[in-house]
Amino acid sequence: MKSTLIVIGMALATVLPRIVPVIVMDQEWIPGWLNRTLNCIPPAVMAALIFPGIIHATPSHPMIGLAGGVTAAITAYFGYSLLHAILSALGVVLLFNLF
Repeated sequence: MKSTLIVIGMALATVLPRIVPVIVMDQEWIPGWLNRTLNCIPPAVMAALIFPGIIHATPSHPMIGLAGGVTAAITAYFGYSLLHAILSALGVVLLFNLF
């Protein structure tokens, strides 16, 4: 009986956070400020996932990885494709590693 209650509690704990946003997002009454805030979440999550990899790309010289990340960000900011951003960052990192 105790195991069953634990399983039901765990199911509710995982289902409720998934269902509530679907119900809330289905409505058209979301204020503009909240919508703008929610639009910032994906870039923030991507930055949080990518930044440690940039710093640890070359463990002995973390600034080299940072230079590659800044190069990719600038390339993407000016509207170039993802392939251009990756290749430009890779080129900068390789160039700095040569010297």
